[in-house]
Amino acid sequence: RVNRQQAFNSTMDLANNEVGILVNRQSGGTPDIPSIRTELQSIYTAGGMFIWEIPVGAAGPTENLSEGILIKSNGTRIY
Repeated sequence: RVNRQQAFNSTMDLANNEVGILVNRQSGGTPDIPSIRTELQSIYTAGGMFIWEIPVGAAGPTENLSEGILIKSNGTRIY
């Protein structure tokens, strides 16, 4: 039996990893860390990645409190 939290972790990680891979490919394979970091921050701010929703009243951004709800990295809900 698959743990639901692990399934959500995998979904989020795979989607975010794909963003990183695409940004790296666009850089032509040259490891220009500052420009890659800037591009990833731009994508993150625009909501192009996924994060855990932090429930109202939660002490911090822990996955245990997330209840497995993913949202876009700009805080937009996708459900």
